[in-house]
Amino acid sequence: AVALRFALDYQGSVHTLSLPVGEALYIGRAADAAVVLDDASISGKHVELTAAADAEGRRLRLLARDLSRNGTALVDPPTALLGGGAASTQPGSGGERRGLSKEAPEELFNCSQVILPLKRKATATATAQELGSHRLVVRLKQSD
Repeated sequence: AVALRFALDYQGSVHTLSLPVGEALYIGRAADAAVVLDDASISGKHVELTAAADAEGRRLRLLARDLSRNGTALVDPPTALLGGGAASTQPGSGGERRGLSKEAPEELFNCSQVILPLKRKATATATAQELGSHRLVVRLKQSD
């Protein structure tokens, strides 16, 4: 099967992944997630990652969908970093933080940032701001 190769940078460690078309990988708390985040505010399968061919069938796209209760934020790269006509398909001009869709998978670009959870409750010992969030940066292999 054709597979998309990409990496997720998380706190200085790089998770290099291969995602065959028609399969899914997950970011979450579950032990079998591709990137495991040990955090009570993160769902077992928080974000679903899939690969699909573009309309012309020339390149594979990385898609993400939020499966969580606490949400996921997405920051698109600045449009200057996007090649060709990709910028026109993006919601927004890049750089702004927005919620990742729970319904339709959204394309992730090189240097997109996936931030989870979108919201969290304060605990008895820490405020929500002190607990912070997990930021993963997408690194797509450049196509030839």
